[in-house]
Amino acid sequence: MKDFNYFQPTDIRFGKGRVHEIGNIVAGLGKRCLVVTVPVFPAMAPIFETVLSELKSAGVETAHFDGVQPNPTTDVVTKGSEMARAHEADVVLGVGGGSSMDTAKAIAVEATHDGTAWDYLFFRDTQPTEKTLPVVAVTTTSGTGSQVTQVAVVTNTREKNKSAIYHPRIYPRVAVVDPELMRTVPEHVTASTGFDVFAHAFESYINPGGSPYTDLLALEAIRLVIAHLPDAVREGENMDARSHMAWADTLAGLCIANAGVTLPHGIGMAVSGIYPHVMHGESLAVVYPAIMRYTHHTAPKKFAQVGRIFEPSLNDVDDEAAAAEPAIWWKDSLGKSE
Repeated sequence: MKDFNYFQPTDIRFGKGRVHEIGNIVAGLGKRCLVVTVPVFPAMAPIFETVLSELKSAGVETAHFDGVQPNPTTDVVTKGSEMARAHEADVVLGVGGGSSMDTAKAIAVEATHDGTAWDYLFFRDTQPTEKTLPVVAVTTTSGTGSQVTQVAVVTNTREKNKSAIYHPRIYPRVAVVDPELMRTVPEHVTASTGFDVFAHAFESYINPGGSPYTDLLALEAIRLVIAHLPDAVREGENMDARSHMAWADTLAGLCIANAGVTLPHGIGMAVSGIYPHVMHGESLAVVYPAIMRYTHHTAPKKFAQVGRIFEPSLNDVDDEAAAAEPAIWWKDSLGKSE
């Protein structure tokens, strides 16, 4: 057994209907809340209305920043931070996918610190302080795991660079994971975010920074994705599939918060930094076949374990052969999707 640490300060509220607790959750952290979302559109309007109604019932004064965009930029974060300061917000609530939750985290930093969120990236000397506003996350997709991580990814369009704040102070205080909020996610978004769940779990599993704890969570997340993502894509109203994918997403987020990711995410972030219209899961899916073929020989036992989850018949072959199978599987799958 190797020595390891595991840290997770987020209070996770998982289950159908848990969104109705959001008013009391936020009221326990502050009285003036900035709600951070994408622009309102029909599929999300009922969710936003429910959240705002619950906050009002709990006596929370709200301002609604609805300027989030996919692959959120530093300009978006600055606009949200200006609204947070004007509202005198004492808590930030991100409602949506990874872009909304990451924007909320970055706003929590920029609204209370000098400069911009870009000045507090993980490699900077200056890092977020205790002034950082508390964050609450309500996830509406199963993909990024941002509801349980200390990461806020932002894109600087002037530099064509995508990077991240990475600090314990931006862990959401509470994460609401309500699978009912995911029933209207379109097929393509479900598939793309679902691939991100697999990537988070797989990369944590093979990461040298992993541990027996994260390995346990990662393998369960991979099993759940393989079993339930196809049904979630084909049948958006299938609450069994949606619930299992929501749990897989949360498990994978817990993994990357402690073990981290590997090469595919670095390349994927570079792709989205230059081409912001490319979804994160799409960028990962494009590079995965080549990277799997390039790297599977470096960790044959772990690649073999994943290969055997995909194809139980690989239990009858040695690790080297089983390890190569995921690389072949991804290559064949990509060809079929084309």
